[in-house]
Amino acid sequence: MKHYILMQLIHGSGGVQCYVAAKVKWLESHGWHVVVISSCSPKSKRACLLGTLNRFIPYGNVFTSVHPHELPICVVKRQLQKMIGTIGFIEEGEEVIVETWDSSTAMWGELLAKRIRARHLFWTANERYRSPGQRYEEKIEFYKYKMDRGEILTCYPLINYLFEGYYKYKESDVLNFYITEDPIQDVYCASVDTLTKADWNICYIGRDVKPYVPNIIKGIEMFAKNHEDKHIQFIIVGKVSTRRKLLNSIKCPNVSIIELGDLYPLPRQLYQKVDVVIAGSGSARHSVDEGAIVISTDTKTLQSNGILGYDTQSSIYAEGKENEMTFESALERALVLQEWKNQDFIWEKTPGIDDSMAIQDIIVAHATKELNYYDENKLLLGKIKIKALLRAIIKNVIRK
Repeated sequence: MKHYILMQLIHGSGGVQCYVAAKVKWLESHGWHVVVISSCSPKSKRACLLGTLNRFIPYGNVFTSVHPHELPICVVKRQLQKMIGTIGFIEEGEEVIVETWDSSTAMWGELLAKRIRARHLFWTANERYRSPGQRYEEKIEFYKYKMDRGEILTCYPLINYLFEGYYKYKESDVLNFYITEDPIQDVYCASVDTLTKADWNICYIGRDVKPYVPNIIKGIEMFAKNHEDKHIQFIIVGKVSTRRKLLNSIKCPNVSIIELGDLYPLPRQLYQKVDVVIAGSGSARHSVDEGAIVISTDTKTLQSNGILGYDTQSSIYAEGKENEMTFESALERALVLQEWKNQDFIWEKTPGIDDSMAIQDIIVAHATKELNYYDENKLLLGKIKIKALLRAIIKNVIRK
């Protein structure tokens, strides 16, 4: 039997969760035994928005959200034993892969892989690598070790943001791995079906915690003030909680705000109801695939890259300063000037799950054959943080 252990998020409706659901389905249909270890409590009462992931809630381990070098060694060893018990019996010689996605699970994944003799693949799912709470710089040599072994699933230029200030890679050094989320389907949704047409329907698809969201809201407000004769509907796909105060601060009588909440899958009909989409990463790519005019976001400048497929090919970072613009300017270009109509559309459709897994197979085939692991003493070297330990314990107790 082949075993695949994903240390990923299962709650919420972001790109990671959609990717996990699609990957689990593919792996199981191809004979893999799959276990997903998330950072929720194994007794969590929260249902997953993606119902197919609910069965993995009992496998949750809250400590995977804490970097192991910030925990007492005895806690780390105990949690690793729990994970091994969750995975179950593995016969000698069976193929085993552990896949992780952020700075804490990457470290846990390396420790776990060493104990079960698995290949550990780290997927660069984060968009920012120097933000609070991340520990990439502290263990940068660990990631260099994984890169040298060919055990990082990534794409160009994302890999250079991980190693920014330390190492630099050329495009030829990377075999681009794009996630497949399958988020858009032909399903009926009453709230989408009843959407009416305004002069301009502007749709943001994504989580409200993204750091560029305040600039999107401000950009729409400024754009609306410049076009007071137009009725604008600002349609939001995703929950609004952390940006509620900012959203309520929009005082433009010509702007109507419609919150659709989390939608999975995304109804294909949505794209017939909107004039422009603002999104980043997978949401942006899949929207372009559907034929939408998409204003791409930049997680570094927190502004826009321009119109995806026309001004830029990047849905995460600007390709050059000439593409950087405010969301107000991007909306002006997309809806008023419509400059994209006179530009060439250049776009490579997002790979399907079969394509993504074929790329992963190539990456694994070219990785260092012998299974070896980063020095555990170096990985666990750090200062114990009691607050982090207590947060994990409390999260476990309240079954979050």
